[in-house]
Formats: sequence, C-alpha cells, structure tokens
Amino acid sequence: MAAGNFTSWVHVLLSLALVSSGGGHEWQHGSCGFSVAQLQAELGVLGYDAGPVTGVMNARTINAAASFEADFGPSGGPLSSRLAQLLTRMRPFHNRLEGPLVLAMESDLHQLGLYRGPYRSEESPSLRDGLNQFAEELNMTPSTTISGPMLLTLAHATAVRVTAEHHWAYRAQPGDTLSFLAWAAGLPLSGFERANPSPSNRVQVGQPIVWKAVPPKVVPPPRSSPQQPMSHSQSPTSTASATGVPPITGVLANLDPVSDLVVMNPTDAELLALIQAEKARWEVVDISVTGAWALTHPGLIARLKALGNEIAVNGYTGTNLNELPSWGVSQELSWAKRAVASAAGSDPGYLVMTQRANALVSQVATRDNLIVMNPSAIITPARTPRLTTKALVSALLTHPNQIVLLDAPVVWPLLFRDLAHHHFVFETLGQVWASQ
Repeated sequence: MAAGNFTSWVHVLLSLALVSSGGGHEWQHGSCGFSVAQLQAELGVLGYDAGPVTGVMNARTINAAASFEADFGPSGGPLSSRLAQLLTRMRPFHNRLEGPLVLAMESDLHQLGLYRGPYRSEESPSLRDGLNQFAEELNMTPSTTISGPMLLTLAHATAVRVTAEHHWAYRAQPGDTLSFLAWAAGLPLSGFERANPSPSNRVQVGQPIVWKAVPPKVVPPPRSSPQQPMSHSQSPTSTASATGVPPITGVLANLDPVSDLVVMNPTDAELLALIQAEKARWEVVDISVTGAWALTHPGLIARLKALGNEIAVNGYTGTNLNELPSWGVSQELSWAKRAVASAAGSDPGYLVMTQRANALVSQVATRDNLIVMNPSAIITPARTPRLTTKALVSALLTHPNQIVLLDAPVVWPLLFRDLAHHHFVFETLGQVWASQ
C-alpha cells in the first residue's frame, strides 16, 4: 500500500468519525505499564514512529503521540481509545505496505516469536508469513489483505506480551479470553487457567490478571514395600531420565560485534567496487543518496536493491536540510522519495543526513512517512583510502547497535576482511531502529 493512500485513509476516517474536543495529554517520560505499551503499539501500526513496544514512555513515543494529535487535533479522552476506534473502522489494504507501519509489524511479530527476517521498511514474504502464522494462532480467517482490526489485535497482543514479561498490573480488556491472554503472554494455557480461575475461558472486563502459570498439584505416589536390591539382570536408569532434567542445548547469545554502516553519497566507481565486494563476501551495507543522483542512476539503484541494500535519502539536491524552511524541506524530501521510488520500485523508508536532523526536519520527515536515523559517528577522508578503512573498522567495532556514516572512499575487500577477523555482523537501519 502506498504511504500516501494509508495516510489519507486515516485522515478521512478520523475526520468523519473521531474528531472530538478537549484538552491535550501530559506524557511523563519514564512512566511504564500496559497503557504505555498499548499506546506505542497502536501508534506504530498506524504508521507513527513510536519505536519498538517497550512499555516505557520515551521521547519517540511522546513525539509520535504529539504528531498524531497535531495531525488530527487533541482528544479529551484516552488517546489509545481513539486509536483503537480508528483501527476498528479501517478498511482492508490491498496494496503493498511500506514505511514505519511495516517496521512496527515486523517488530511486533518478532516480539511474539513469529518473525525472524530482517527489519526492512517494505513488505516482504517473511512479513507475510509472520502475519499468516499470527492469524492461524488466533484462529482468524487467513487473508491476503491486512485490515484495521487485525492490526489492532496485533498491537494488543504485543502490548500484552510486554506487560506479562515485566509482570506489570493488567486488568482484562473487552474481548479478552484466557486462551488469548495466555498465548500473547507466552504462558501455557492450563497453568495460566489455574492462576486465573474463570468459567468457560471467559474473563470479566476489569478482572485483575496474574501473569504466571500454576503447575498442577502433585499427588504423592502410594506407599510401597521397601525396595528390593536390584538384580544383576536389571539395568540402571539414567540420571537424566530419573530426574526429568532435559539436556542443555543451544547457545547463550550471539556476542559478535554488530553495527550499521551507511555509505553517504558514494561515487559511481565506489558503488561498483562495493557491489563487487558484497557479491564476494555476501555482505550488505546501507546507502544514503540524494534524489537527484537516484534519478540519473536508476540502474545502480536497482542493482543495490536487488542485493538487499537499504536505500535511504538525505534530500534531493544535497543541501543541508537543517538550513531550509518548512516548505523547502518538504520539497526536498518529496522529490527525493519520488526519485528513489521510480528507480527502486518502492518508497525509501529512512532519512539519514551527515548532520543531526533538527526538530523541523524531523517533523516534516515524519509527515512524509520517513524515519529519521541520526549517525553516532561519521568517517571522513584520511590521507589514503587504506587509512580511512582502518578508521572505519575501529568506528564500527566501538559503536554497537548504532549507525556509522561513511563519507569517504575505502578499500572494500580490506574492510570486509578486517571485520571478518572480529566476527563482525552488519546490522540494517531497521535493526538499529528496533534496538533503540
């Protein structure tokens, strides 16, 4: 689905049915609980960049809520109720989805254990498989389209999962059942039912929920005669079988260093060298380009997209967006999105600049369905590309789960070789977004 169509549907539905009067909201940074998790999840599936669902109020959630109310006006009642009404009335989407909405769905499904693909800003077969599995788990009718009620259920399940993981207070919401809450919380249904006794799988709205699974009562075995000595013909039972302790399997964690590399406005020669190195090493980095460059290099954009590189934008002409008025920023971003979309076949999802985006640029980018990602380190040219490559290796290893911006030529085979010695793993912009 095109981002513009999605946003216009939101505007139409809200203007027809959800406009209400009243004062704004006061969001307290650091407050936590189910209501915060629900707000984050619902803003996310409506295409607002509230960040991953953590249940903890933060600046991204506050900005997303403020953006929603700036678009549609303040509400006198709970904002989450207003969002839920909007999702309930939303019609199914038949077109391809992209942008912050896709990232929110990927993040939600990941938290529920239903998505294991990379975080990208456009719809993928992995996302569709996760949504189909979600529908199957909840006995929902499978569909090739995504509806508002399905997004609302996904948001609610994710908020419940986060609430249960933190053992935050929760009272049953309309439509809740014990089986749904147990599944969303990741708890076995039988033990969850014993912790929350209720007739016929029903819970009363407002009923306090206990986030645990109570084991069944153990009936002691009947007393028997003293055990006779074991004969030589009997074989002893293994210790593991007798105690019921399963063998330990799996790994503790992936401790490899990871961060995201974004190449800023590379030359044609640098990109061709990168493409050759990526094919040899099966590595993928992200690119940030101007719309003007994308418009004149559709072949390179298509090749990068086919390899899996995320294509971000930094404007259309390369001008510092922080120095432009609102209309200038809007023009730069809309032209850049159009140029990249014409070559890549889908809208870009991220804005990555060499400077930290100011409040005006961030506001315009959010309105244009772009997620602002600010780099933590910027690598500029050294005396030689080889020295620049060494500086880049150091920056990537010392900025885990962050963005390192490259604005200089490097020796790509040397970079990939040196990073391989450290078992380094490249992240994507979507993965950094999900970890913030």
